[in-house]
Amino acid sequence: MKFQLTPRQWLIISKVLGFILLILFGTRVGEQIGFFLILALSTLFVLRLRLPKMELTIFIDCFLCIFMLGNWEYANYALLLIIFEALFRKKYLVLLVFVYLFQYLPQMPEFLMLAFVTSLAGYFLGSLEEEKGKELERRFGLKSQLYEMESLAEALTASSVEDARLATVAERARISREIHDNAGHDIIASYMSFQTLRGLIEDEEVLEMYDATLERLSGGVGKIRDILHNIMPSDAPGIHLLQEVCDTYPAEIGFKAYGDTTQVPAFLWNTLAICLKESLTNATRHASPSYIKVDVDVGVRIIRLYVENDGVFDTKTTAGRGISNLRYRIGAVGGNLSTSKEKGIFKLICVVPLDEQES
Repeated sequence: MKFQLTPRQWLIISKVLGFILLILFGTRVGEQIGFFLILALSTLFVLRLRLPKMELTIFIDCFLCIFMLGNWEYANYALLLIIFEALFRKKYLVLLVFVYLFQYLPQMPEFLMLAFVTSLAGYFLGSLEEEKGKELERRFGLKSQLYEMESLAEALTASSVEDARLATVAERARISREIHDNAGHDIIASYMSFQTLRGLIEDEEVLEMYDATLERLSGGVGKIRDILHNIMPSDAPGIHLLQEVCDTYPAEIGFKAYGDTTQVPAFLWNTLAICLKESLTNATRHASPSYIKVDVDVGVRIIRLYVENDGVFDTKTTAGRGISNLRYRIGAVGGNLSTSKEKGIFKLICVVPLDEQES
């Protein structure tokens, strides 16, 4: 793996080398006062590295160097280290101090060149650090989006299995109803007609054949009855799915249903049940409700789920991942989901069309 220093690491190395050089060349006999300045500057530097909120202490460094300009001949070089770090941290106000003190600083070409190079290096290192921060933020945003998409895919995959099961149950219920309401009635009516006609037959041989046929027809009617009994699902989806969700919640919920709930397709009941579960989960996590209200209103073209609870203590306004996933699910069936949070009351409204053409 290729080793590469970050701009922040270059800052630390440069400052440490600068402090070492100041100690070596600026703390000769009789000038120990410079050692205390370097100690104070290095302490504040380490403090800024550990606590990003302490960045403004760099102005304390600047004032310490200004105070030492007349007492220590190397204070001007210490000031260059401060300028270097200030430009790295985008604290351009320090430059005003440097410009003001420029007339009091050595005007030697070597010092001026060193001041220019130091300032330029601090600015470019700071720019690189800023670009790196933006790149990390962008990558974090992409990873968050990827994680959210993976979470949504897992949720949709898990729910698609339940949707398929409910679709199978609904189809079995439809077939059972069709057989019972149409073919079953016709066959039973024919059987009863055959029984009535038996008294009109006088020929014994024909009567014997008739009884055998009637017995076979009776057996067929019994088999149809058994098939209808076996094919009819015991857990056909319906409004009871939402009622069961409310019943399993630890707190009491005011649940009401309006309209003809038998007209709602099976897969919609599953979608609404998941939506209700997420709403109740949010009430547990982000509120201490004294009441929870759940209304289901089935109209001619739409079904509307309304959930309301009080006691909200989570004041964040952005929707969580659970609500975002629900919006994808509701949108997939042509519906719309909206939420509101005002004065400690949370409201969720889910509207889904009953007819695919209305989506």
